Amino acid sequence: MTLATRRDTTPDAVTQTRQRAVEIIAHAVQTSGDHPASCEHFTVTKAPADCTSKEDVRAELDRIDQSLLSLFAERHRYVTRMA
Repeated sequence: MTLATRRDTTPDAVTQTRQRAVEIIAHAVQTSGDHPASCEHFTVTKAPADCTSKEDVRAELDRIDQSLLSLFAERHRYVTRMA
């Protein structure tokens, strides 16, 4: 027997779900308000060719991921302002 769950797919429910997801992301990267997310503390520590271990590569990928999350959170603030 399968148990089906009913999902609210109205436009308002979808928008609320997306806004909540961005709030979670924004909180994780510590952005808030109408201020642009600052990525100045994310500096390249090693070029790809200079990475000598998996840890080096993972650290750079994590740095890039955090920068992307900050930028997406900032973008979402503009999109919601326009809506």
